[in-house]
Amino acid sequence: MKPITYGHSWYGVGNHFTPGLMSALHMARCYAGRHRYLHPVWVVDHAINTSGRIRVLSRSRPWLPSLPGTLQLYPPNTLYWTDYPEGGKSLCEFSFVFFRGGEAVGLDKLIPPRAGFARFLDPDGLAGATIEEIARIGQKQGTAGFWQAQAGLCRLIDLLLASAPSEHDEPRRIGHPASFPAPTPSALVRATEDYLRRHLAQPVALAELAQQLQVSVSTLSHRYRAETGETPMTRLMQLRMNHAKILLTSGQKLSAIVEATGFCDSAHFSRAFKRLEGVSPREYLRDTLQPELRYRAND
Repeated sequence: MKPITYGHSWYGVGNHFTPGLMSALHMARCYAGRHRYLHPVWVVDHAINTSGRIRVLSRSRPWLPSLPGTLQLYPPNTLYWTDYPEGGKSLCEFSFVFFRGGEAVGLDKLIPPRAGFARFLDPDGLAGATIEEIARIGQKQGTAGFWQAQAGLCRLIDLLLASAPSEHDEPRRIGHPASFPAPTPSALVRATEDYLRRHLAQPVALAELAQQLQVSVSTLSHRYRAETGETPMTRLMQLRMNHAKILLTSGQKLSAIVEATGFCDSAHFSRAFKRLEGVSPREYLRDTLQPELRYRAND
């Protein structure tokens, strides 16, 4: 069996949409050894018929299994490694989708804060088949197939968002959307999100937020955390960082970004950015402006 690679890149088109499909790829080849990756866009990595292991964020992190029929979702600029047994003679099959704007549709909420990425089981092959379809559209139609492929990306995102949550570090489970309906946020969560988004540039105190929503601080904290898995202040910081990254890549000055995101000064912003993103604002901008699929191998 000969190596197979097919797919297409839609970088010139996908940049104009949120979420926007950037590339899809199906690959079958003898794939052994350890490889290092860093992509400035969202990535869904689908292992089709091979078993290996992955490590995310740091060399000090433990290796985790990557088994056939599983998917990994990586946010932009997530450093990760794959490792597959040496000397394999059979072809390993993978498929990938690269896209921008996942945070705009809530994919960031699927990422456990300490893990840095999300894992999924795909027992019925629904997500895997969708990725394959996107790659096939790219192979057959090229750039002209963007809208069909973009529709496939939307179906894939729907499957990820509707996946059943799990406890601890276990993978989420993908099923038919009707089997795992995505929960509708409560009025309190929606009002909290709206308030936070409207006050990214101003100081926000939990007591003031609770007063605006006419609940106690305790009620707000407990109900918001129970429904979303995080605190309102953690979510505020996420929203500010997402907005800061957009402003960075659009060429805004650091002083303007600091003002627009509610930080005291540039030093405060830079420290918070590096603590949460793992790189400084300057390093993030440098990496983002590199060619769209930065790949570092054999490290």
